[in-house]
Amino acid sequence: MFTRLISKDHQGVFPFAQDRKVYYTNLEEDGILTQNLISLGKASWLTPSGVMDLAHGRGRHELRHRALKEFETEKLLFKRFQPNTAFYYTMVVAFNLMEAFKQDVTAESICPNVYPTTFRRMFLDIAGKIVATSPQVILKVTRAVWERLNLQKIWDQANSPPEAALV
Repeated sequence: MFTRLISKDHQGVFPFAQDRKVYYTNLEEDGILTQNLISLGKASWLTPSGVMDLAHGRGRHELRHRALKEFETEKLLFKRFQPNTAFYYTMVVAFNLMEAFKQDVTAESICPNVYPTTFRRMFLDIAGKIVATSPQVILKVTRAVWERLNLQKIWDQANSPPEAALV
C-alpha cells in the first residue's frame, strides 16, 4: 500500500514536501490469516486504515520497554546470572503492580500513561506526616495535595478492591 499526504489542514502540500510511505503486508483476500482475523472479530485490521493504525501503533511497544527501564535501572546489579534473573523478574512484577495501581486506583487523579518517574513525582514524592494516636494512624498532608490527588477517593478505592475473576 502506498500513501502520500495531499492536504494538511485543507491546504495543498507541494510534491517535494509530501510524506510518502509504503506499507507491506502479508494479508491475502482468501488467505488463512485473513479468515482467522475475520473470525476473531478483527476485520477492521484488514482495511487500509486498519493497516496504517497498526503500523502507527508499533511505537507503543517501545514505550513500554522505555517505561520498564525507567522504572528501576538499565543495569543488572549482580555478577551472576541467577541473582540477576531474580532481580529482573521482581522488577517486572513490581512494574506491573504499579501499572495496575495507576489504572485501577489513581486513573482519575493522574493520567495512567505517565512514565514511572513522573508518577513518583506526582504521587509518592509529597510532603506528609504520619501521626499515631491510640485508636488510629493519621496521614497528614496539605489541603492542596489532598484535593489535587483526591486522596479520599484513592484511599476508598485502595481499601475496596474489585473481586478477582479468572478470564
